[in-house]
Amino acid sequence: MKQIKAASTVQDQSVTLDRKFVAWISQHTELLLAVAVCIIAIWAILTSEFTYVPAIALVGAVSFFVGFTASLGVSGLLAAWFVFQNVRIHHAIDAATVMVEVFAYGCVAWLGYRHREQQRRQMEKALQSQQHTDSVVPWVVANEIRTSLAAIRFLLFPLHATPQDDTSGDSLRQATAELQRLEQIFSNIEKDEQERVRKNS
Repeated sequence: MKQIKAASTVQDQSVTLDRKFVAWISQHTELLLAVAVCIIAIWAILTSEFTYVPAIALVGAVSFFVGFTASLGVSGLLAAWFVFQNVRIHHAIDAATVMVEVFAYGCVAWLGYRHREQQRRQMEKALQSQQHTDSVVPWVVANEIRTSLAAIRFLLFPLHATPQDDTSGDSLRQATAELQRLEQIFSNIEKDEQERVRKNS
């Protein structure tokens, strides 16, 4: 019985460790791919395969500016060209070099695609936040409106009014003045919004 519990505990710990490791890998995939591409680029320079570095950069640029699928097509064409060059010059195919090259193209294509997607999401998020903040009334204006409405309410319906108080004429004039002031605030907001739209277009 103790052996079963010990085996179960070891298995649970192993599952927990596996989940943490997989989560770490998934969170750092782009970093690991970038490091792999840098190592391959350094290897290409050290082995005098200088054409691999611009080819890797080209695949990444195509992935970022055109798309992931197009970069995979360019990767296939570049790999075929390098194989043809190896056969033409060395009369042999170095399979390991071709595999490393294709791996680098795949990594940089994925990195270019992910970078473009992140940039697109950030732009959408910034646009949404800008649209949201434009529709919100500033705190100063909201406070002014709240204060004015409270003043109008107290002017029209005083809390401690007695029948002898004849302030209804003054109260109405003051309430009308407050309403006109509120109308002016909203007119100014509308003018500012129209100017902002005119400047943006």
